[in-house]
Amino acid sequence: MSSSTLPYLPFLIALFAAHEAAAVCVPDKLYVRYVGDVATDSQCTDNDIQSAIDNATCPSTIVITDEHTYTAQHLDIDNKNLTLVGTTATCGPQTCDGGCVTPTTPQLTLDGAGHSGDSVLYIHGTSNVTLKYLKVSNGNNIAGPALTYGGGIHFDGAGTLMLDTVTIDNNTAQFGGGVNLSGTSGFASLTVLGNTQIIGNTAADSGGGIRITGNAFASMLYDKTLIANNHAPAGYGGGVNIVGPAHADIGSPGFGGLGVIYGNDAEFGGGIAVTSSAGGEAEVQIFATDPARATRLHGNSASAKGGALYEKAYTDFFNVDITRACLHDFRIDANSAPEGSAIYVDYDTSTGFDVGADIQLNGNSSICRGLPAAAQSCAVGSVCNEISDNAALDAASNPTSGSVIRIASDSRFEANRFAMRGNEGGHAIYDSGVGGTIWKNCLLVDNQMTSNLIFTNTDDNNFTIDSCTFAGNSILATDTIHVESAFTLSDTIIDQPGNLALAYSGEPFELHISYVLSSDVSSLPGAPASQGVKLGRPTYVNAAAGDYHLSLRTLGMDYAPQQSSDGRDLDGRLRDVDLPNVANVYGYRDLGPYERPGTCGASDTIFCDGFELQ
Repeated sequence: MSSSTLPYLPFLIALFAAHEAAAVCVPDKLYVRYVGDVATDSQCTDNDIQSAIDNATCPSTIVITDEHTYTAQHLDIDNKNLTLVGTTATCGPQTCDGGCVTPTTPQLTLDGAGHSGDSVLYIHGTSNVTLKYLKVSNGNNIAGPALTYGGGIHFDGAGTLMLDTVTIDNNTAQFGGGVNLSGTSGFASLTVLGNTQIIGNTAADSGGGIRITGNAFASMLYDKTLIANNHAPAGYGGGVNIVGPAHADIGSPGFGGLGVIYGNDAEFGGGIAVTSSAGGEAEVQIFATDPARATRLHGNSASAKGGALYEKAYTDFFNVDITRACLHDFRIDANSAPEGSAIYVDYDTSTGFDVGADIQLNGNSSICRGLPAAAQSCAVGSVCNEISDNAALDAASNPTSGSVIRIASDSRFEANRFAMRGNEGGHAIYDSGVGGTIWKNCLLVDNQMTSNLIFTNTDDNNFTIDSCTFAGNSILATDTIHVESAFTLSDTIIDQPGNLALAYSGEPFELHISYVLSSDVSSLPGAPASQGVKLGRPTYVNAAAGDYHLSLRTLGMDYAPQQSSDGRDLDGRLRDVDLPNVANVYGYRDLGPYERPGTCGASDTIFCDGFELQ
């Protein structure tokens, strides 16, 4: 070797060593390191977790035993592909002579107690990390006025984070109290598997349980998943905050009888907040993966807006970014907020013009990207597509005049196949959106409202109600429905004796009413003859028990013309069934959200036995 080469020798040695290290990583080979007491257990490779991480030069599994107690943890994973597994066994391969039992709870705790100013686990670079059978607790990533992220786990970079039988609890940060996932140097994904709980974490700003931001995606589709009792008292998303351009799919049926998003609180969006940013649009899709158990947001609260769900668009002089929330086969119940106790869809007017958000309940338009293969339709007879028992309450639990669903200016609301029951507040729905509001196959019953059941106050909207029933509601206002824009009402039952059906102040030529059965027709212009509007009240299978299916041969059965393009009713049954021995009035479509099946089978007993057909 010439003397001119000698100055470069250290660099060449390092380069050769790096090449050799990469070369020895055999694809599909299992590399395992064991963390335990190296002084007493000869099969342990590392005495602490950080050493095992640093020594893992190939994609590896790090088995962490309980031979130590792991406190004051602030672990760093940079550009690694690792699986960290907690175990109560000793170091070394397990023979499982008596049969291996797969844990359903965490086996070991990574405890941040005793150290502050860091996440318990910081993952960055391009890393792919799986945690199994671990608990991540007591991280305190608060450092004075500095912005801090992820009290339990902070993922900042590109790659994947997978949580399998993991509990993340009692962690604190400014953003993402439990988990903060930021896709900063590429695409990042978070997958939450079964037996995983993210509970009791706090964000001083936003994302009490989970916050995802940047080029990021989160998936929660598995049974026994729970995001509960997390807090963001001064910001967005007590349970989950999705910041544009991030996207989340939430489809878990929950854990132990609780909904997947339960008991969280925030200023905006107690359960979930979807907030766009200059980086792009944000989106959440909520859908069922178990036909018998709809994905559920319940028991959450907001001190300002959006007890279960809050959306807000973003605009500046360079960006206009909306948010999207798409709900299919869902439940939203027992949430509270002063305004929007269930849902608040907000807008941004910081540049002087309004930019709204989009929300869709069981819709078919192009608002959202489309459901994944795991999505399932609710089984007939299951509790599904319900917004129930939500209450407009302030922080002291005093009733307010707020609405259950509040759609703010320039936002868009499309809904099909949904029910609202037992809610309390000013209005069931207060809609100031634009661009076309369409509700189909809806049931609003047994709500207690201090004002109109439905209120719209924009002259820029085209509002359509088709195939709905409004009955049994306590409405302290004179009118059931208040509309100030173009309005189409068809194939609907308004059964509210003591209240007028409609207060309409739009242009007369923009009001279209047809095939309506109502306890009041005096407020329905042009009624009753030419539009098929009829004065009367139907009978139901069992209204006292909340069953508003129409009884056989009651008013409203086989009443309206069929719609060739229409799909399914609120139960998921086919519409436009011509019933035998029931005379058609204008056609064989039943009024309201339910269509009685034409034949009786085993699954139809509740509506077809001899007792029910009255």
